[in-house]
Amino acid sequence: MSRFVVVILGCGWLWSSVARSERERVYLERADSLVFHKAQIPDAQVLRGNVTFRQGGAWMYCDSAYFYETGNSLEAFGNVHMEQGDTIHLYGRYLHYDGDTRVARLRQAVKLIHTDVTVNADGLNYDLIAETAVFRDSVHLYTTDFTLLSDTLLYHPATKEASILGPSRILTDSATVYTQRGQYHTELNCGYFLDRSLVVSSSRTLVADSIYFDRPNTFGEGFGRVEICDSSTFVTLTGDYGYHNDGAQRSFVSRRACLLEYSNGDTLYLHADTILTFSMDSARITLAYHGVRFYRSDIQGATDSLSFTGTDSTLHMYGSPHLWQEQLQLSGDTIDLLFGDTTLRYAHIRPAAFAIQQVSCPPDTFYNQLKGTDMQVYFLNSTDRRIDLSGNAESIYYPPEADSTYLNLNRTRSGELSIHVSSGRLERLVVRSSPRGTLTPIPLVPPAERELPGFIPLFTPPHRPLSPEDIFLR
Repeated sequence: MSRFVVVILGCGWLWSSVARSERERVYLERADSLVFHKAQIPDAQVLRGNVTFRQGGAWMYCDSAYFYETGNSLEAFGNVHMEQGDTIHLYGRYLHYDGDTRVARLRQAVKLIHTDVTVNADGLNYDLIAETAVFRDSVHLYTTDFTLLSDTLLYHPATKEASILGPSRILTDSATVYTQRGQYHTELNCGYFLDRSLVVSSSRTLVADSIYFDRPNTFGEGFGRVEICDSSTFVTLTGDYGYHNDGAQRSFVSRRACLLEYSNGDTLYLHADTILTFSMDSARITLAYHGVRFYRSDIQGATDSLSFTGTDSTLHMYGSPHLWQEQLQLSGDTIDLLFGDTTLRYAHIRPAAFAIQQVSCPPDTFYNQLKGTDMQVYFLNSTDRRIDLSGNAESIYYPPEADSTYLNLNRTRSGELSIHVSSGRLERLVVRSSPRGTLTPIPLVPPAERELPGFIPLFTPPHRPLSPEDIFLR
């Protein structure tokens, strides 16, 4: 076996007589020793000790190497270090470099350092022409602001963007992102994520088909099947579009927007064109606009717009509001509701207040009716309530007989009146301020006299939601 050994320092002169081809050559700048093993590695020069290569502006350093001069490529071993310019540094224990394609393949304990970005991985393919680095297996990218963990990652040093190509997590001081595909700008600390990604911040989560995330502004924006869940308030918002601003404590959804509130075990389902929740002076406020409809097993409603304040548990309904509880319907220009422990305690309707109670005596259905300028309803318990009516108060009431049949119609007009109802039956009627009233057998009452002006019973869908699905009916 023939063997040839040369010990050199700065051995670039060895190739000075080699004609340069049109392709850019890889040059050996130095090595402590050079050996030709023509029998074992006929095409390679075996280099050891402080080996240095150069191609254009790229430099490569290693403990030992095989240099394939004819193929314009090399294999490097040991403490491999490759640098491009003064900003990109690659490290590993093994390097295969193709000088024609200018692709570097590093393996084992791989590291890339680019300005303030550091990436560790098991493997790296770096394209010097395209300036792209593809990392695989146990990828760990970090800066002073965040950490990105992935199994496959494409990094673009020129733009400082990381393309996520596999299951990944981004950890920041304020949020964690879970995604399988997306783009993250390492300098601006923001990104766009696809394939049903998830952002978790404090007690809130944002899930959507695609998400834009801006960490400096604590802002997440979702597109397609958006879900914003707040475990501290037991509220989930859904829609086809939405965003959450953690710093402002503000959430917004639209396009088939829905709010679910589940604090008491009986979920409230609310739909509107637009729903917004935010905090102001330690109060949690919910606003819903246009086409509002809500359903809970004990109460249902429909209105144009509403607002709810969590601190005092008050709900305000605006724009032709209607409220239903069991067989009772309330309507007016504005309805204000007060809840206690999520249970409805009080309703204030004004002006043009109207209350309708549906009572049945098969085969007939009758409607008790109250109308006035101002109505206050006190929900004393699950079966008892008191209604105070003032301002041109009018009532139509069908008093039940002992056998629960209905024979007469009672019609009353006064300035004010109060009604006490227990288990759906009139217990007491108090009429004040110039009362006038009549009691007439039902057969003798003309149909037109059985209704107060403005009487419109709306006890069935699509007007009244009778299930969670009904809130989307129009």
